[in-house]
Amino acid sequence: MKLEKVRFAWEHLDYVPPGADAREKALAYLGGLIKQRSGALKKQEWHPVTDARTRLGFANGSDIRLGTTLRGGTLQLLHVSELAHVSVHAPWRAREIRTGAINTVPAEGVIILESTHEGGRYGVNYELTVQAMENAAKEELSPLDFRFFFFSWADHPDYALAGSGGWSDTLAAYFEKLETEQGVKLTHAQKLWYARMERTMGSAMRQEYPTTPEEAFSTGDDGSIYGHQIALLREQGCVGAEFEVFPNEPLYTAWDLGLSDHTAIWLVQQVGGKVYWLDHYAANQLPLEHYAAKMHEWESHLAKEGINRVRVVPRTPDVWRGINALRVLLSRSWFHRRTLVQRVNLRGEKEPSGLTCLEMYRSAPAGTGGALRETPLHDAASHSADAARMFAEALSHGLVAPLVPLRIPAKRARM
Repeated sequence: MKLEKVRFAWEHLDYVPPGADAREKALAYLGGLIKQRSGALKKQEWHPVTDARTRLGFANGSDIRLGTTLRGGTLQLLHVSELAHVSVHAPWRAREIRTGAINTVPAEGVIILESTHEGGRYGVNYELTVQAMENAAKEELSPLDFRFFFFSWADHPDYALAGSGGWSDTLAAYFEKLETEQGVKLTHAQKLWYARMERTMGSAMRQEYPTTPEEAFSTGDDGSIYGHQIALLREQGCVGAEFEVFPNEPLYTAWDLGLSDHTAIWLVQQVGGKVYWLDHYAANQLPLEHYAAKMHEWESHLAKEGINRVRVVPRTPDVWRGINALRVLLSRSWFHRRTLVQRVNLRGEKEPSGLTCLEMYRSAPAGTGGALRETPLHDAASHSADAARMFAEALSHGLVAPLVPLRIPAKRARM
């Protein structure tokens, strides 16, 4: 139970482990002060007046409450655990924490948001984390500003392994990149520990043990369908590039049409065996006229000829065939910087970018008893991911000209 964890933490506030270093001794001293200030030590025991599943009350009027909905009242200290996980798997609860629980803390109170990040560049946790990172540039923080703390695995003294083993060329390149680009110089023991841990963690290694904050944002979720492909594209510099449209090659728009519901559109061009994802747009609860206006905008800015031919892609009996077709296309894709732009919805909240939707698109979690579900999860990311899949399926149905190498390289101007 959560409260048992709270009780255990209380009892060990002033615990000094064997062979403690200066930091651990200082933390134990601080914990002892907290116990003394609380008045609990005067009775030699911890005697809560109220001991329920979600609340511990004390005789001096203080209490500890647990919950996901904490609207009402005033909290002096709010500790939110694993907000990133909530943001991805229960976004409505994350919004409730943001608009409800956080608002119960006055300016002189304390809010602690701690989490292993997941969800890429989207969600309440991502937005609040980025705000805190941006606050680092401020000369002085106000009582309402968050301060950013990041604890890299490389700073943990126990994350090292003695021995003379080695690691793969891929990891060697990764370690070299950390040193040259991030200034993170690892010891042989740290590299060996990382290599052995990666065998167990697999693709989740950089999510569970990020070296830098940016690395945490760039990881796909567990079960991400296109996460591996997008991660490779990022490493190759194929994400966030700036390039112009090939003027003599056709443009395609791929849709997941929801009429009054969610609608997502990709603007795509294929040239010389490569697929160029030029732009992305998604909205909800808007009429078709709204999307027609977006087509005219793209036409006036990017298209040499009108976007006016429509092809309907037949519904596939097996969604995974389309997914695998898109995986193949992603291996030779480039994503323009426009596909990373987040749009603000009618509630004033930022929606995931097109590229983020592809990263977040994942398989449905296991059902009751751990039963696997062989279907993608239908959530905020699925509409844009389905629209991208439509282009891959259109190509496989012959509705789009096949990918062929470009015989005469076109000189491309940079934006």
